[in-house]
Amino acid sequence: MAVGIAEPAEFQAAVADGRMVPFSAHNPNFVVDLDAIPLGAKIGAVSLLGLLAN
Repeated sequence: MAVGIAEPAEFQAAVADGRMVPFSAHNPNFVVDLDAIPLGAKIGAVSLLGLLAN
């Protein structure tokens, strides 16, 4: 699940240039879309609750 990653166009441009550094998780300059974090948290919580319900 990659919710909260930088804008897809930015990510694709970096990949096309061979740059993965700003998008690797253990990097101090990690690029993330802060507006997507609440949605990602909700998706993770609903997924976990769905697993626990079974």
